[in-house]
Amino acid sequence: MSWARCAASAPNRLCFHDVETTAAPGTEPVEVEGFYRYMSDLGLRYGEEFRPVRELSAGAGHSAGRVALSEAIASRASEYALHPVLFDGALQTFPPAPRPSRIAARG
Repeated sequence: MSWARCAASAPNRLCFHDVETTAAPGTEPVEVEGFYRYMSDLGLRYGEEFRPVRELSAGAGHSAGRVALSEAIASRASEYALHPVLFDGALQTFPPAPRPSRIAARG
């Protein structure tokens, strides 16, 4: 089930699905460490446990990513309906994403 269909059919429910890739049409893969360096240059400094983005693609005004908890905090995931670090990580993929070449140039 795609996210769009899931959101339309069940707006009050979280939907997860397996995907082959996080890349959206018109986007390019972004190196995750370069992304966090870029964010740090903007003044957003995330500690290791608050860096859940595992894959990221950006371009053409779109971004997409895959987030996951680190092993250090994954054991506490069941304490939450949606772990705050996963929620924050999902939001980290939404800023107007720079072109991958701009992130690589800062690395």
